Amino acid sequence: MPALFEAYVTNLGKYNEGELVGEYLKFPTTPEEVQALLKRIGIDGVRYEEIFITDFDGDVLGLYDYLDEYENIDELNELGHALLEVRDKGGLETFEAALVLGKHTGSVKDLINLTQNLDLYRFYPDISDD
Repeated sequence: MPALFEAYVTNLGKYNEGELVGEYLKFPTTPEEVQALLKRIGIDGVRYEEIFITDFDGDVLGLYDYLDEYENIDELNELGHALLEVRDKGGLETFEAALVLGKHTGSVKDLINLTQNLDLYRFYPDISDD
């Protein structure tokens, strides 16, 4: 499955103990890949339960500006699937332009909603000023 963005998922408990343990997780992903990553970074649900994200990277311009360190992995995965669908329909540039406007970008749920409502935006790629 092609990835559009990735997040460096970090074990919060180990980080608080002075150890940086984490890995990049590419989105969209599968539940099996998420569980495997959590196991590899030591999230066991007993001693270590919490994660945080220390870095975002990807092919969607400006997306990382609207994501923070305590995002939900399931919501990020849903966003990854929605962005893959947008890209496949040729609407990734429109999504990136909508991000620049900064409206409806307050949460990952807002970003998912934005991917589903790109028909409300008109994008003219060759125009750069008023």
